Amino acid sequence: MIFLRRLMQFTGPLTAKGVEDTTFYVYNPLIAHNEVGDTPAILGTTVAEFHDAMEKRHKHSPCSMNSTATHDTKRGEDARMRLNVLTEITEEWKENINQWREANKHHIKKLHHGTAPTINDEYLIYQSLVAGFPHDFKLTDEYLERVNAYFIKALREAKVSTNWNDPNEEYENACANFINSILHKDSEFLKTFLPFVKKVSSYASLYSLNQTLIKITAPGIPDIYQGCELWDLSYVDPDNRRPVNYEARQKFLAEIITPTTSTTEILPAASKHRLDYIAEHRQQGLEKLYVTFHALQTRKENNEVFTSGDYIPLAVSNERSAIAFARKKKSDWLITIAPLQVVQRTTNSTDFENIFINLPKNAPEEYINVLTGKRIVAKDGRIDLRVCLEGGLPGLLKSDAGRG
Repeated sequence: MIFLRRLMQFTGPLTAKGVEDTTFYVYNPLIAHNEVGDTPAILGTTVAEFHDAMEKRHKHSPCSMNSTATHDTKRGEDARMRLNVLTEITEEWKENINQWREANKHHIKKLHHGTAPTINDEYLIYQSLVAGFPHDFKLTDEYLERVNAYFIKALREAKVSTNWNDPNEEYENACANFINSILHKDSEFLKTFLPFVKKVSSYASLYSLNQTLIKITAPGIPDIYQGCELWDLSYVDPDNRRPVNYEARQKFLAEIITPTTSTTEILPAASKHRLDYIAEHRQQGLEKLYVTFHALQTRKENNEVFTSGDYIPLAVSNERSAIAFARKKKSDWLITIAPLQVVQRTTNSTDFENIFINLPKNAPEEYINVLTGKRIVAKDGRIDLRVCLEGGLPGLLKSDAGRG
């Protein structure tokens, strides 16, 4: 028994240092998966697998914490969403990488034991810049300091070209010079990088809203890490532990709600003004704050639906177009709708046309979209997906059988 206790005390820290704090800084095909609690061995999850996991969670651990960011995550929750978008634009990503490597090759320094940065580290730099580049797309001295501090830590954690015990300052300085050179305001790199990261960010924002809504409405207890009410593009600690500007968040929140706001009082006319406002302030993350507030308010007003209600997977006519599920308690229904394949549908301008969510036979016919105030009526036991996603937001529908 003593041996087992000592073994458990030893294996936890060993796994953390060996995997999360070493291997995850060396293996860089898609660093969004190099995260605490994640694994790069699994590149994706099907909708069916998602529902299976949620049903098991609902059955076995309904009060577990739903966390998407903590003090120990390797990069911010919205930074990961940007990286995930790369999996939908792989050819464009490859073309840009080849172009950037060619444009930046004269910034690579030859050292006695090789080049700085190495190819692997250079690829980590490009992914890290896509993930954490400021939401207003403006380069500042503060950001340069942050990204350089992050990369030095990443290099030392990887323990390949340098480490904490015996830092290779020549290699570290060469990598810092590379980063500062390619981020110079007149660099060739920025001419193509900035348009690319803006495009990625526009796609990633909706996936971030999906993540926020699912975290709050899926089985479990939602946890929102400090500052994550707005976009979270931070790097690993200590970057993700910087002071949070709560005054700004309070100001933004006051702009998008009224003192009497509740999910039963939202009207389309009143919502239109707020939707226009949050769209105009997308860069600051007001859409995320808006979804967070209304989803939490809905959860507060329908506590039993989320704590002891059923979890019901909902089929979508094109199963790769959206994740949809219902939370039900007696006659109260809450439906979450998270669109997928955003890049493809934006590029092809299909806009989720002729795609429907199929409802169970006992489901209500009338709903209010909590996020837009729009009245939605099911026809022939199904809901038009496109109607649910108006306003560029995911959908959160509340049964409205008492109206009409």
